[in-house]
Amino acid sequence: MIASTSELPKIGLIGVSGYASIHVEWLLQAHKNKQLIIAAFVTVEAENNSEGAKQLKATGAQQYGSYLKMLEAQNGQLDLCFIPTGIQWHARMTIDALKIGCNVLVEKPLAGSTSDGQAVIDAMNETGRWVAVGFQDMYTDEVATLKRMILKKRIGRIKTVSMLGLWPRARSYYQRNNWTGRLRADDAFVLDSPLNNAFAHFVNLSLFLAGDTFEQTGDAFLNNAQLYRAQDIESFDTAVVQATSQSGTEFWFGVSHACQSTLEPIIRIEGTRGSIEWNQDHQCTIHHTTKEDEILPLLDSFQARDKMFETVLERLSNPDTRVCGPEIAICHTRLIESIHRIGKITTFDPSQIKEVPLEGTNSTVPVVTGLEDRLKEAFENLSDLRAPQADQNAIEAP
Repeated sequence: MIASTSELPKIGLIGVSGYASIHVEWLLQAHKNKQLIIAAFVTVEAENNSEGAKQLKATGAQQYGSYLKMLEAQNGQLDLCFIPTGIQWHARMTIDALKIGCNVLVEKPLAGSTSDGQAVIDAMNETGRWVAVGFQDMYTDEVATLKRMILKKRIGRIKTVSMLGLWPRARSYYQRNNWTGRLRADDAFVLDSPLNNAFAHFVNLSLFLAGDTFEQTGDAFLNNAQLYRAQDIESFDTAVVQATSQSGTEFWFGVSHACQSTLEPIIRIEGTRGSIEWNQDHQCTIHHTTKEDEILPLLDSFQARDKMFETVLERLSNPDTRVCGPEIAICHTRLIESIHRIGKITTFDPSQIKEVPLEGTNSTVPVVTGLEDRLKEAFENLSDLRAPQADQNAIEAP
């Protein structure tokens, strides 16, 4: 439902820099295409005179110095609020936006804790508005097609779902704001890590594809979490996690930012009559035991993000439009919370680390010797990652 009487939906935006600049770019193009009205946006002091702020202001949008001031001034006037902010603000800002009668697109993950995620669901139900979570691949037709294939038992019963991803992150990556690599910030849980940030998309997608119905996601219960860090952070930058769903599907996730090479995420689903391999930004291959393979081309990350924005905008006028709601996304949050509650973070011994310059930055990546090969081998064998001679100093999990 659209709250305003205007023919075009009125949009609010919180934040204009960092990842939010992607939202700015899309909103400006959609405004130019006369798809929407950018009614208001929020900047912190450092963003006040940024290029993004200037372009937004040129559309006639009202600029505010705090999100609460924007919501107070725009009460009942906004149809949709974009919230591409730090994880610790996701739940609070979403709930406040819902309370003024506004629908929400909040960046992934849903929240920093399960209780915050549940509070979003409660507020959504109380207000009658809806929330879409920014797990962009979930909005593509390809994911819907794949889920239906799985539910039709095209590869039989799912036995295992595994995911591997390697993305180098420079030391400067963890210095760009007050929450990256942190467990808490601004009086709320963040639980930042590769599993809750960069690779969160693929953890959530893995859980969703294993769900028992089209609208359900697989709620995974933690078996084992091996957590490591090469960076000087509170959280972890490398992990191997094993979990099991209530229906018996086994999950395995292996990720790291303490690597030199990039390996785009791979999701592998093993069934009783075949398997599926998802290669991010490329294609999905369905292997059958009795017939030829099927190839499903995939949108790249930019196309998937545009699809998400377009779908969320469409949802304003068509309540049947499918989005990734908090009822799906909270399963990811629940798994992340259990990882931090049960797992202990081990610091790699400095003797295992070499500093490697990261192209395009003035910073280096702390690369753990042999880590990439061990993760790849573990992925192929679904075995544990071991870190020999690791420093046993660990922080207390929340």
